[in-house]
Amino acid sequence: KYVRKMYDGKCAIRQKSLVAGKFEGLEAAHIMPHNLKGPLLPTNGILMSRDLHDCFERGVFTLDINNKIKISSTVASQSQINEFKGKRIEPLEQFKLYEPYKAYTEFHRNKIFRP
Repeated sequence: KYVRKMYDGKCAIRQKSLVAGKFEGLEAAHIMPHNLKGPLLPTNGILMSRDLHDCFERGVFTLDINNKIKISSTVASQSQINEFKGKRIEPLEQFKLYEPYKAYTEFHRNKIFRP
């Protein structure tokens, strides 16, 4: 619920929700997966649309050291996901303290991302 507030109930990447005022299709994505001892902390979560969450979990994209989206070289150039390359992920101003934590994004880049 906290991650929903941090991103104003919208996908942190698309800046939209599919159903206004509702959370259908949105999920709190763990940067460092919970099953790999990733903590249940706001700094380890990003609100994403289900499709983007799935791609993130599969290593199709990650976040660089500045929390900007980096797309895998395995992704075809005509793929729609490329439009998000370089987009910075950041919570609302009042939640800046809970930006994605560097150690978690580094883990994702090194262990999950498919360069």
